[in-house]
Amino acid sequence: MDRRAPYVLLLVWVALAPILWGSVAEVGRGAGDDWLSHFRAAGGAYGIFRIAGYLSLALLIPWLLGTPGGDAGTRTGGRMLLLLLILIATAALQLVPLPVGLFGLLAPGHARDLAVLLPEAGWAPISTDPGLTGRAAVHLFLLLAAAIVVYHTVRTPRRAWILLGTIVGVAALGAIYGMFETFLGGDLVLGQAKAGTGGSVTGTFFYRGNFAAFTGVAMAMAVVAAIRGFRAGRHVPAWAAAAASLVLGLGLLLSLS
Repeated sequence: MDRRAPYVLLLVWVALAPILWGSVAEVGRGAGDDWLSHFRAAGGAYGIFRIAGYLSLALLIPWLLGTPGGDAGTRTGGRMLLLLLILIATAALQLVPLPVGLFGLLAPGHARDLAVLLPEAGWAPISTDPGLTGRAAVHLFLLLAAAIVVYHTVRTPRRAWILLGTIVGVAALGAIYGMFETFLGGDLVLGQAKAGTGGSVTGTFFYRGNFAAFTGVAMAMAVVAAIRGFRAGRHVPAWAAAAASLVLGLGLLLSLS
């Protein structure tokens, strides 16, 4: 595999994430007579996107850990992989049914609750909500896996700036789209009604809080990029970052979040 391929895949994933998570995910949660709900119902679009993301990261990690990077890079990558394995083991420990007798040692509080709620239970998972625990573990796994991919692919300042620029650019385009849709369009998101946040800018997200969180992070990146650019004498990228920070700031205010 070309060593540039994981980096390009990372950029594509970053560029598509706001739409896949902010729009497809939320529309797919409810039933509706619209094309996006039918698409998800027919092919499990959101599930396919998530599974593809997890598998791509899982397949890339072993290959990335084997790339040349020096002893320091190998040690750091090994520690990150160890954190990933600890996370998986911790989640498995909470989700796998265990004898109730072990709960007094592993989770005394849960053991007391279980004795009251299910006095006849012989085996049960430590987690009081296995579904929620499983989803949280998967999300944390994705974050750590993404961190490993970023660490092993963004190895030069140029690549780091391109990644930062991609995040800022995608967020700025989303803010522009959101402002246009809110004030000049039909106040929709990709043709679908917003989730009770009509009149506020949400970009490609259905919830203004999600849009505000993503936009706020991107705005901070844009401000830092502008300052660093002016100090380094790179005025064109610096002015572009400054303009993006203004657009993002305006979108953040108009989100009313």
